[in-house]
Amino acid sequence: MKKYTVNTSMLSVLEGCSFFVKGKGAEPFPYSHVEEGKLGNKFIYKVSGSESTEINTIHELLIYSLFERLPVNQSATAYLKGKSYLDFLEPHRNSYYFLRIDLKNFFHFIDKEMVVEALRHHVSEEPITTEYSQSSLELVSRLVTLTLPKSSKNLEFSGQSILPIGFKTSPVVSNVVFRKFDILIEKFCAENDIL
Repeated sequence: MKKYTVNTSMLSVLEGCSFFVKGKGAEPFPYSHVEEGKLGNKFIYKVSGSESTEINTIHELLIYSLFERLPVNQSATAYLKGKSYLDFLEPHRNSYYFLRIDLKNFFHFIDKEMVVEALRHHVSEEPITTEYSQSSLELVSRLVTLTLPKSSKNLEFSGQSILPIGFKTSPVVSNVVFRKFDILIEKFCAENDIL
């Protein structure tokens, strides 16, 4: 499979953003472009500010041109177009025992390095163009993650890079990152006759 490279449509949107440096590429996603809030006990990050339209367009372009084309585990139903919680439950409807695992801080646990590792086989590590030295892999990983400042109210992850709850790309990125983990669980279940 040919590796994804940033296309001219995305470059034209990026070139209008303050965090995209001519000749280099994207700086780490600016914290000043998000609003930190809470929904219950979870921290969420909403893209905001004067460049929010461009950033949301970039995230949508990444979803449609890259992330929706990447393989996810056949058992995965979360955050997939045309799938719902009912698809997750259907194979288990006649079962007596259930085990549901909910990972604490699932999205925020995923950092930039995990995103890079998951995308390495799918996104080009070559310079975007002769005009930009940054690779598509580095650019994409910077656009979908956020480094929290030390002053963040999210004390558990302050100063760290996270896959932020609230970014349009986070659900599909999480499916790609956890594909290997999903496969390991599926293999274990198959070997132990667990549905």
